[in-house]
Amino acid sequence: MIKSLLYQKKFALTLEENAQLKVITNFKKHIAKSNFPTKNVLQNILANLYWQYFTQNRYKFYRRTTVARNSVSSSSDSSSP
Repeated sequence: MIKSLLYQKKFALTLEENAQLKVITNFKKHIAKSNFPTKNVLQNILANLYWQYFTQNRYKFYRRTTVARNSVSSSSDSSSP
């Protein structure tokens, strides 16, 4: 089963655009159904997929701006009577 998932992942990432979400969802479904030791191996592969996604999109995460906490609390304070 693990081998077939790896082949599916390989071909989906090669042939389909933005296939990472589909591959991750597929791995999560199989992890939920699996038992030891298959579950542990699949979790390890999923962690590697997350790491690859982060390294490929690191610049997007680092360019995000922070939301000021004062603006959120002041808007909730203004609604109180």
